[in-house]
Amino acid sequence: MGTAERLYTQITLTDDTKENRAVREGRSSGREGPVAITLDFYQNFEKTAPLAWVKDDARSNFKFSDHTYQEIILAGKPAVRYGWSGLYEALGVVLAHKEYMLSISVTYLTQKDTIYQDFEGILKTVTFH
Repeated sequence: MGTAERLYTQITLTDDTKENRAVREGRSSGREGPVAITLDFYQNFEKTAPLAWVKDDARSNFKFSDHTYQEIILAGKPAVRYGWSGLYEALGVVLAHKEYMLSISVTYLTQKDTIYQDFEGILKTVTFH
């Protein structure tokens, strides 16, 4: 995905159910997508800092948040963690690595949902080489 000017890659993880497969494959009409864990890789030629990207780039969904965030360290890199609300509740972590901005997010109904716990587990496994 992306454009001729900028590379963009997305990895989306959802429960593997018949209904979710139909939504992912475009065979289900009139319904929003399922809750998911999403990894988005945006080419970042400008080497924008994560906090600036979160606040200034519409793709971060920060405008749907309460404008609070935490600056954290993830995999040894400065990162920003924040939540927002829309169709679902959401939590995201954004960090820069080389020429990319990485946004790891989860959409969920409650923090007790398995997908929310899976997201927290995925964050613990992030490493860079």
